[in-house]
Amino acid sequence: MPVPILPDDCIVNILEQLEYDKSTLYRCLFVNRFWCIYAVRLLWHRPFSSSHRDKHYMIIKTYLSFFNESEQKSLIPFNITVDYQIQQSPPLFPYAKYLEEFSDLDFGLSIEVFLSNSDGQSNWSDRRVDAILISLWRMLMRHCVKIKSMKIRPSLFLYGFDGPDIESIMHTKSAFDHLREFDFYVDEYYDGTFSRTIDLIQKLPSLCSGIKKMSICLEEDPAYEIEFEEEACWIAEIIEAQHNIVDFKFSASKNMRTVNIVSSALVKNVNRLTSLSFIGINFNGISLKLLSNLQCLERLVFSICSGLTQTHVHSFPQTLKLQELRLDRNEWVNEVDVGLIQKCKSLSKIVINNLTTEKIAAARNSTNIKDVTVEMKSVNFLEEFFKWIRQYKMLVKLHIKNSYFKGGGQFITKLGEILPPSLVYLGLVCEVIEPEELSEFFRECNAPLETLIIALDPLGYEHLSVIESFVTTSYTLRLLSLSNRSDSEIWGPRELAVIERIKQHGVEMFDYVSYNYCLAGCFL
Repeated sequence: MPVPILPDDCIVNILEQLEYDKSTLYRCLFVNRFWCIYAVRLLWHRPFSSSHRDKHYMIIKTYLSFFNESEQKSLIPFNITVDYQIQQSPPLFPYAKYLEEFSDLDFGLSIEVFLSNSDGQSNWSDRRVDAILISLWRMLMRHCVKIKSMKIRPSLFLYGFDGPDIESIMHTKSAFDHLREFDFYVDEYYDGTFSRTIDLIQKLPSLCSGIKKMSICLEEDPAYEIEFEEEACWIAEIIEAQHNIVDFKFSASKNMRTVNIVSSALVKNVNRLTSLSFIGINFNGISLKLLSNLQCLERLVFSICSGLTQTHVHSFPQTLKLQELRLDRNEWVNEVDVGLIQKCKSLSKIVINNLTTEKIAAARNSTNIKDVTVEMKSVNFLEEFFKWIRQYKMLVKLHIKNSYFKGGGQFITKLGEILPPSLVYLGLVCEVIEPEELSEFFRECNAPLETLIIALDPLGYEHLSVIESFVTTSYTLRLLSLSNRSDSEIWGPRELAVIERIKQHGVEMFDYVSYNYCLAGCFL
């Protein structure tokens, strides 16, 4: 029986699902011309995420082939010439046309690598970088038809790259109609000298009105006279020009006036927000009355913040329809966290720093939680914790840090008894667990664990042997992380032999530290 031919739109949908599976997407280039065309588009609309940073110079080299005569001549005073071979070999596809994500940092750093590979000399202050950037922006503005994401970071730990000039932007004004994501970051190294970036930020409210996702980081510190009130006013104008912001993240601001400027601009979009994140914000003196209209909010994050009070909590609706609540390393009284948790009745995911009896009692109002991340600093409420976890018959993910109290063995043994059969992910970050206690945990555990993180200090050969025994008898484990340090730093020959045998059972090892960064706001 012949295999039916799929309609073109079905093939396109399949390829779009592979957008973040780059290795598979590369293989699609060789199926046929139709598959190749659409795979190329997906690989080149966010090209810097498709390859390792060491290979980013090749992206720049490809883009140079699209420079017109004027753009090539602008590089001559800097002794930069477009390779003759590039000029004589036109690209197979209009790669520049496919670009959908602008990132000044990605382009700037990639040009550095390109120059370094060309003559072995380049650094962040190399004037040739800006020369190429100017021509590169102009070329891209001539070709781009859909700019969906823009990341502007005029300073980042001493790195700084200026954006496109307004004249070139106006040639592709319609491309900004498609802008849906905007990311703006400045830190203490920003000195206001990036004139083209400033012009772009000031012009953006008239260029687009459909941004849905915004991330704003103004890393200021009034104690050191680092304040970004003027920049906050520019950002406020961009926010007010948008009609449908659903995801908003505001980070690092310690200046009351700056926080008020940005938060007040959200009034127009507050009843549309589904995700709201505050990272490193000081709420002292800040009014949050505008938050009373958060009727559609599904995700709320407070991380490394301070100054939130019960008065602020009362500003929120009586009941929040949240699916996810993250309360991480904040500096305020226990009652504030309790008040926020009590307002949530339909959570499916919760992150709680410094777990207490009161927080557990409040969280029990949400009966359908499937994902729990907690930090525990006391053994005084273990029974309450176990009763709480036992309540969730459909719990899928549990991540626990209990490094600040003794009694890990007692805790881990009891934990194995209460884990539900629905659990497939378990993270354990503990100070001390003896090998025999870990063995007892695995004997009591009936959960079909697929992902396991065990970060112990120390973690030695005996622990690894216990884990190997679990792997060979459970047959469910697929992902395993054993520490927060690389194997080469801590393992000897015996330990490495056990790890190799574990891998032979089809278990993939992953780095705990790298995974930590991916948790995006989780304190673990």
